[in-house]
Amino acid sequence: MASFPYLLIITLLTRYTASLQVTPNSPCASYCIDSAELDLSDPNSSTTDNNDITCYDSEYSTSSKGLKFQRCMTCLQDSTFSQGSESDQLWFLYNLRYAFDFCIFSFPNATGVASTPCATSTACGGLMSALTGDNLDAKTQDYSYCDTDSSIVTDDMVNECKTCVAATDGQDYLANFLIALDTGCKQRPATGMLLGLNETVFSKTMVSAEDPSIIMEANDKGSTLSTAQLAGIAVGAIVFILAVAGFLFVRCRKRRNRPSSLSFRCQTHLTPRSPYFPHPSDNTIEEEK
Repeated sequence: MASFPYLLIITLLTRYTASLQVTPNSPCASYCIDSAELDLSDPNSSTTDNNDITCYDSEYSTSSKGLKFQRCMTCLQDSTFSQGSESDQLWFLYNLRYAFDFCIFSFPNATGVASTPCATSTACGGLMSALTGDNLDAKTQDYSYCDTDSSIVTDDMVNECKTCVAATDGQDYLANFLIALDTGCKQRPATGMLLGLNETVFSKTMVSAEDPSIIMEANDKGSTLSTAQLAGIAVGAIVFILAVAGFLFVRCRKRRNRPSSLSFRCQTHLTPRSPYFPHPSDNTIEEEK
């Protein structure tokens, strides 16, 4: 019987560390929940944990948890899916905030994270209360982090923090995470709208905010244009094939109906049976004369 509690603990730990927060039934769920045993429609199947977080850019392409985090966040950034009170855009911001707090402020209870000068009051320290004030409670999936301490998230504080993080070797992505969080506070996109960023947060160059309506319009036009282009190519290919087939058919019919030039020449040559073909006797008579 002693083995049963042990197996239960292992099962719970596996369940707890196998996923990142995502909306139930989201098209991104398969990227954020990497356990086949978990129900993608169950809200309890996704829970972001310290073990899901990496802090350096290189780890997002070399470690399994870094790759999973990047795939999940890349999908969430472009997803407008929502269900009930949950949405992929809000989970996108929540997971980014979790990663930023873990790597910069060693919160919550982070171990094995290198200390950084960016956590000081002259850099990101002024944002700590706002970004960690709700203890990263997943139940507060909203923009409440923007208004903590009487809207302490100011442009000056964000810029000071962003400058410090961007100057740290191997943490360009974290700087982009902060820009995304700040953009979320300023835009607060409604359900069904995307956060306005000009690039993926996993870009080596610093991202910037864009009008979300322009991004949505560009995505719609891009998908429509792509469909039209594919249809045009298909129709053009069919017309070309039919034209070539018709040309070859007509040409073959003409060749069949046209008499052979060799046959024509043979018919115009004189033969011994032709009425004007000279006979040997004609030459003999001429000589005798």
